[in-house]
Amino acid sequence: MAGPLKMGPWPPGTIQNANYPALRQWRDEKWIVCTPETSPVFSRVAFCFAREVQGEIMVPVGLLMAATGGSSIEEWMAQIPFGQ
Repeated sequence: MAGPLKMGPWPPGTIQNANYPALRQWRDEKWIVCTPETSPVFSRVAFCFAREVQGEIMVPVGLLMAATGGSSIEEWMAQIPFGQ
């Protein structure tokens, strides 16, 4: 699931029907509105998650793209002892 939406595979019409004006992604210092033309650069995981959340809560959803290629998950996790 890592990577952009354009890497698929998806059910037919997923990208062509990705017209979600209240779904946006912060990328390269600007908000990108989800349209069939812009959706291919959205994160696959973020797109699926945001579409589900937006359908349930019925409010605009903004995604922040903060991916850093080549970093390990441990670098992004707080060093808090388990159970505290």
